[in-house]
Amino acid sequence: HWDLVGGHVEKRETPIEALKREMMEEIEQSTNDLRSFSFWKKYVCLEGDVTPNVKYLFRGVINKPIEEIPLNEGQYLRFVTQDELLELNFANVMGQILRDFVSSGSN
Repeated sequence: HWDLVGGHVEKRETPIEALKREMMEEIEQSTNDLRSFSFWKKYVCLEGDVTPNVKYLFRGVINKPIEEIPLNEGQYLRFVTQDELLELNFANVMGQILRDFVSSGSN
């Protein structure tokens, strides 16, 4: 199953602080490495995930080829087309979140 870069918001941490920490932990990128970094949407997931939770989604552009981005968690990074979103198996509710993102025109 596929997933997005991310993780949990720790105690006494804001969603922005969690984003910065998770970006460094998972792909060794800081928010300074992102272009057009911004909050996109908040999802309250009461079902369809391992436990009920709130997801804070951000968008941005990394100015590096994917081959130059270190991966510390997961098996590998990959870009997908909008058509591939329908074919891939995503973890939990991530597939629906990505389809929402594409249909919103925010990409």
